[in-house]
Amino acid sequence: MKKWICVVVVFLFASGVYQPPIKATSGFSDVSTKYLFYDEIMYLSQEKIINGYGDNSFAPGDTVTRAAAAAMIGRALGLDGTQRSSGFRDVAKESFASGYIESAVDNGIIQGYPDGTFKPNQTVTRGQMALFIYRAFQLVPGAQNTYKDVIVGTVAYNAISMVSTNGIAMGYTDNTFRPYDGITRGQFSAFLARTLDPSFVSEVPSEANYVYFLNVGNGDSILVRHPNGKYMLIDAGSNGEDMVRELKDLRVTKIDTFVATHPDPDHIGGAETVIRDYGVEHVIDSGQSGDSEEYAAYLKAIEDTGVSHRTAKIGENLSLDPGVQSKVLWVDQNAENIDNGSIVLKLDFSGISYLLMGDAGKVVEDQLLSSYHLKSDVLKVSTTDAEDASSTAFLKEVDPRESVLSYDESNPNGFPSEEVRARIGEYSDEVLSTPFGDTVRTLVDREGTLFIGNEKSDNDVIKITEPYVNTSDDVKITVKNLQSEMIALTNTGDTAVNLGGWTIVSVNGNQVYTFPQEFILYSRGSVYVTSGPNAIDNPSFYMKWTNANIWNNAGDAAELYDSSGKLIHRLP
Repeated sequence: MKKWICVVVVFLFASGVYQPPIKATSGFSDVSTKYLFYDEIMYLSQEKIINGYGDNSFAPGDTVTRAAAAAMIGRALGLDGTQRSSGFRDVAKESFASGYIESAVDNGIIQGYPDGTFKPNQTVTRGQMALFIYRAFQLVPGAQNTYKDVIVGTVAYNAISMVSTNGIAMGYTDNTFRPYDGITRGQFSAFLARTLDPSFVSEVPSEANYVYFLNVGNGDSILVRHPNGKYMLIDAGSNGEDMVRELKDLRVTKIDTFVATHPDPDHIGGAETVIRDYGVEHVIDSGQSGDSEEYAAYLKAIEDTGVSHRTAKIGENLSLDPGVQSKVLWVDQNAENIDNGSIVLKLDFSGISYLLMGDAGKVVEDQLLSSYHLKSDVLKVSTTDAEDASSTAFLKEVDPRESVLSYDESNPNGFPSEEVRARIGEYSDEVLSTPFGDTVRTLVDREGTLFIGNEKSDNDVIKITEPYVNTSDDVKITVKNLQSEMIALTNTGDTAVNLGGWTIVSVNGNQVYTFPQEFILYSRGSVYVTSGPNAIDNPSFYMKWTNANIWNNAGDAAELYDSSGKLIHRLP
């Protein structure tokens, strides 16, 4: 396996300045209620983070200086703004921002120049803004950006990726970020407000699927953020306080679906809080009953909120995004051992897979081995304390690149024992754990690249790239709908295939569609090629051929050729 250190996750300040926004009804004379960033400016003004001018104006179109940026970020973080000597020859002690400049420099947020100046009146660019926010606030790792004007390896590259992924600062419709453009006071206010308060972030589809293994002590909680912005939470640890802390750190205010793998208190202890306070719409569980106070509170929250509630079924897909699969491999509401009734899930996105074992033991492992292909990139190790769990046969079959352990440092349940841990280490390339590394943060981007790490791991983020081949008989035409003008290709094999230069031919009319270069179709993945007036252009799931009608409704064969011209598949 090849590994590259891709980005280093910086956790300088887990800001404690968050307060629910109080949106003013009146404000600056030149900021209309219809102004795009009105609410963000009013929020920051109410929180005394930004100031206007003596004539009651704000000048939202003026550019932001380095001194003003230091002051605004400093107020947001609660840094010491007492006016004082900064050490820069062009920053007077009497300057309004001298104290904040000194604090920002001390905390590594903004740097001076080699000639001993700070250049306080210099305009801040959009790229610099991304870098300042990246350094100052805790942001989750981001997928590599594809802005055509942001060059890999430049100092702001990772920062721009992170602020874009978090919905703080997006690019333009022409796929540019314009990192060298000066940033206006209105724009800077919007970006800062979105950083401090998630309610200002408009949920936009990302190009990645995120899976977070939350640090909730002895127990499990796994947060999944789909590319379409929907959130699924799998288990909720042992108490609500841990859940609130973790979700706040990730700026999550809405959970669409909550999945309880089984009713043990260390998996549903925070479920009441999540269901009542995070707008949960659907609850799915194993159908098992519990006798704990936590289970009673869980049921009462479901009853009081009226949220939909059902039992999971083997084989169903719980995903909230059509591009992601969350398949139920196992659940047994009649299991004699409550752990062995756990919902076991396998998540797949862009050729990268996660196997989430709940508390299932060896009995379930043996069932899975006889029923499924279990090879997975990331294994969430079962939290059962059974000595025969995570068996040699099971680990050998899963062959995980990364294994994740979730438990508390005090470890009162004895999980995992030294013997079990040794087995896991033998069959995993790396083992990450929550008590000694904090929340394990992962993402998979559209290109099938896995990023994984946590704050205290040696390798903060590891990039793992799937191999691919240039031709394969495993790629088939699985759907041909002449009326809707849609063709589906599916990679039925275990290896990703580069479809760049491959062609689909409408035999009747001898019309040809050619796939773009470096178009990767991952194992078990599908892609749809559409034509006609309703053709869909949404790479990499829907490829637009043309708005013209291609297929003869009376009958038209489809042929698939690889880049060398070899006929791979024909569907009459």
